[in-house]
Amino acid sequence: MSVKRIVFFLIFLTASSVFFGMGRTQFTLSDATAGNNGNVPTDKENLLPKDIQSIPCLSLDDLNARIKEIQSRISAQQGMDASGISINGGNGRVGTSLLMKEQTLEGIYLNLIAAINKNHALGKDLDILVQKSSEKDVKLSEQPPYSILFYDRKKSEISTSEQKLSDVLDEIEIKRRLVLEHGRNLLKKNEITGGLSENGKGEAVGSNAGANGNSLELTEGGLDQEIAIAQLCLDKKNLENLFIQQRIEELRQHRLSLELSIIKENISFTHSDLQRIVSGIEARRADLNRQLAKILSEQKGIEAAWQQAISDRKYTQNQAAADAFVRAREAWRKTYQSVQEMIGDSLRILDYNAQVWRNRFLLINGKVSRKQLMEWKRKAEAHLASLNRRIMLQQGMQNTLAQQIMEMDTRTGDPNLNPEVLQHLQTQGRAMNRLYQRRSQYIAALLESQQLDQRFMEGIDRLLSGQGIWERISYFWGRFTSLWSHVIWVVDGNAVTLKQLLFALLSLVGGFILSKILVSALASRLVSRYHFQVTTVTTIKKVVLYFLYLLVVLFSLRIVNIPLAAFAFLGGAVAIGVGFGAQNLINNFISGFILMAERPIRINDLIEIDGVLGRVEDIGGRCTRIRSADNIHILVPNSSFLEKNITNWTLSDLMIRTRVRVGVAYGSPCRTVEQLLLQALNKSKDVLKQPKPFVLFRDFGDNALVFELVFWLQARTVIDRYRLESDIRFEIDALFKEAGIVIAFPQLDVHLDTATPLQLEIDKSP
Repeated sequence: MSVKRIVFFLIFLTASSVFFGMGRTQFTLSDATAGNNGNVPTDKENLLPKDIQSIPCLSLDDLNARIKEIQSRISAQQGMDASGISINGGNGRVGTSLLMKEQTLEGIYLNLIAAINKNHALGKDLDILVQKSSEKDVKLSEQPPYSILFYDRKKSEISTSEQKLSDVLDEIEIKRRLVLEHGRNLLKKNEITGGLSENGKGEAVGSNAGANGNSLELTEGGLDQEIAIAQLCLDKKNLENLFIQQRIEELRQHRLSLELSIIKENISFTHSDLQRIVSGIEARRADLNRQLAKILSEQKGIEAAWQQAISDRKYTQNQAAADAFVRAREAWRKTYQSVQEMIGDSLRILDYNAQVWRNRFLLINGKVSRKQLMEWKRKAEAHLASLNRRIMLQQGMQNTLAQQIMEMDTRTGDPNLNPEVLQHLQTQGRAMNRLYQRRSQYIAALLESQQLDQRFMEGIDRLLSGQGIWERISYFWGRFTSLWSHVIWVVDGNAVTLKQLLFALLSLVGGFILSKILVSALASRLVSRYHFQVTTVTTIKKVVLYFLYLLVVLFSLRIVNIPLAAFAFLGGAVAIGVGFGAQNLINNFISGFILMAERPIRINDLIEIDGVLGRVEDIGGRCTRIRSADNIHILVPNSSFLEKNITNWTLSDLMIRTRVRVGVAYGSPCRTVEQLLLQALNKSKDVLKQPKPFVLFRDFGDNALVFELVFWLQARTVIDRYRLESDIRFEIDALFKEAGIVIAFPQLDVHLDTATPLQLEIDKSP
């Protein structure tokens, strides 16, 4: 903490002690809960900074004295206002402002006293709960064995306590942020103003204030300061109370959990209990049936009244009253329809609840198989999910209806409303209130069924977790065998089970993998032992592989009892698909077989297509892969090799002829040039001696004498040709420099006719 802040706090504490009086006692959380054995969170656990915690608050006695002082001053000010005398030197506006602020301060102090009293009461409740928190002090209202209804009541109490604790925790977080905000604002304001001023004391407020404007401003500022401190103290006290409530709810939950653990050990669910529960459900069913019959009988009159209201609206003079009457009849019509639907669903819920209670009876008293338990749990989960959706829907509709009722109350409170319209609006309001009450009952029934489902699933889970390992293994093995033999479809009277389907899939995948392994082994043997060419081996490999794939597919179809005749009806569709969508695919596929059979190109051939020179790496079913000199793969559709002109440099052998062209300056010795060009080939081992290289004098060019060196080489890769041509050009350049022969370059000679003097003219045109 900085020196400036320390000085500020010293000034602040001194001014506060003067303002609040010297004899008060600090009232902190520990003081408010004295005697609770330290079970309440301390100030440190409040998660409030120390500077906010250190802001002092009035004691209970000082609060009472301060309230009396404020009330006395307010009475005096009101009396002076009533006599027409200004209380602030003629400035009535400022006097009214001070009066309102003192009334606000009085209200805050009264609330603070109530919070302190509540703090003491909560502390006493906490002390009682702490004393009864041990397990030996737990006493139940019933004697064992405990009924299932008693168990459900305890579970409901725990759920209620958990909800209360959740609400308290949420409120703690909100209140804590509020205290932090008020405290920081107060500290920031005091840091700017330099602490509390002398005019901020209580004695300077009210009738003792001076008449000058500065005194009034200081007095009003002092009241603002006192209100801010009082509000912060109130927020802190409310936060302390919330922490005590949190601890109380935690202790209640702990005690209820102890009670529930005792009840669980000795739960009784007899036939008489079941009959009593079912009888209660039947009584509710009978009551709902009577209500439904009454609604159905009254609904006819409601429908007739609605139809009559619509008919009468056409002939009435008071259109507003007629419209209000139609809306009122329509509201009752909607109410009857909604109530009828809710009663019908409530009857179904009662049937389900009765069955759940019977299942719970078997769950506690009978031996239920794991399969049955899982089936019950699945149905309960599905029903619970449906209940949750309906509850959310009905609560949303209830909120909307409540808003409409409030709007209706506002409209009926209009004193200028036509009496006839008012009567119809009140009728509409009664219909809406009736629907609100009925929907509340329906939501309560949904919540009751939801709670019953949750209890039922808890019992199922408890029983499932208590079963032995062998029972679980036996259950899962039974489920596995049942699922393994589950029939998926039937073909020509032959059932196809999940086992057959999985075996067919495994055969399909395994067959494809095994086929590739066998074909690869066959290809390796043909190359290593029988010395087949790579292109021939590739062709054999692909044909055998496709044949094995076909056998694997047929075998897998046979496993799942799907005959080839089942695909006969697809012949027309397949033919159309081949003719349109699959035309290019089939064309390339067949072209691939033609290439492998005719072998116009082979693996490792050096070919040129569309100006691209590359080596063939693979001839696939759809396309051929070519690697260019730049190590770029080019995928060419197989049909292109049959439809376009392809240059195969190595179809019959690896020998290719190439040439290097060079131009020399006019006047160079041509035979010497020929000898030097042939000499440039002598240093390269890649140039073939046979056929014999030779030189051609190609042309008398515009700028040079053009010679062409022609020779043969073995081209194993694309770059071999380019590298050899480059080496020969280097050698030619060196030999020509040594012999003094100039390699020509483009040039232009300009000849001027100087037999007569040149005539020069200056063009002066713009």
